[in-house]
Amino acid sequence: KLTWNPLGLYTELVDCLQGELGLSAPTPVQSLVIPELLKGDKESLAFLAATGSGKTLAYLLPLMQQLKQQEQFENYERRP
Repeated sequence: KLTWNPLGLYTELVDCLQGELGLSAPTPVQSLVIPELLKGDKESLAFLAATGSGKTLAYLLPLMQQLKQQEQFENYERRP
């Protein structure tokens, strides 16, 4: 069975997916795409999947994580 934990997402994102959104496991497309996007070593990544397969969330979760990382870095830099 697929789980969110090995994909490399922050715990707070996984907790939200499971608790607040009720998404117990990623779809197959999310399991493939999320780790690739989190690596950050690609200038672009294209993927094709059926409607309802989770493509939007596969794109948005790594983006949300990057924004959270940036926010944490900015907060760290601002401390005296």
